[in-house]
Amino acid sequence: MTQYKEITLTSEPFDPEILAGVVWKYNPQGVEEIDNGLKIFAGPDDEINLAVLEDEMRSLCSVGTIKTYQLNEVIRETKNWNKEWEENREILKIGKRFVIRPSFKDYSPAGDEIVLTIDPKMSFGTGEHATTRLVMEMLEDVVKGGESVLDVGTGTGVLAIAAVKLGAKSALGIDNDDWCLENGIENITQNDVEKTVAIKTGELKDVPPEKYDIVLANIQKDVLTALAPDFGTYIKPGGTLVLSGILFSDEEDILKVYTSLGYKSDKVIRKDEWISIALKY
Repeated sequence: MTQYKEITLTSEPFDPEILAGVVWKYNPQGVEEIDNGLKIFAGPDDEINLAVLEDEMRSLCSVGTIKTYQLNEVIRETKNWNKEWEENREILKIGKRFVIRPSFKDYSPAGDEIVLTIDPKMSFGTGEHATTRLVMEMLEDVVKGGESVLDVGTGTGVLAIAAVKLGAKSALGIDNDDWCLENGIENITQNDVEKTVAIKTGELKDVPPEKYDIVLANIQKDVLTALAPDFGTYIKPGGTLVLSGILFSDEEDILKVYTSLGYKSDKVIRKDEWISIALKY
């Protein structure tokens, strides 16, 4: 009977975009996001293996991108992957109003629930990770109606879509991963927000210096620190910057950086070991 490798990769801190970028260089059969890591599926003769991943993780440790990592491999019998993935994808309820469903599962909203149809493909942002949930919960508080929104590191586009569904007038999602462009466009089409949400490939510096009411950044600590001086170019006076991808232990460090630039902490919410911070500019 045909077998396959199931490799579990976890890291501290966990940056799904960086880890997935490394993993996909070696053409695995599939990748699934789990708590603090990735589950990687590969055939017995595929180029991705423990030795390759060990080298990559050591390199990330040497430059300080991650502090620690763990790798584990199990040999399993082959499955129907499409069926397996669909059976394990759940309908998620987030915050007071949001529901995220995959396109192959039906859901009838109750009351004022907002249903988002999100198929993640290879992009980050399914709503399963605590950092995405935190920003969505924060959006319920900061979106009042009529705002312009910039979503940095948009992944699937879920946060940009969520903001518009709450009443923001427009949202731009940007990501340096080419997969996110295709996946993001598919998701904004599925949610009928093509006229109000745009997805582009690039980095923050590639965004024209327009002022936004709300800027979202669900990224790891070192990137949030590096981008801190640049966010002000894109936020209107009195606007809101929502940060996530931050561990509870890093709250003081992040606030120190941003308050030194004139930001004021407005709200902090926590889930598991993660936090999201809303800052006023």
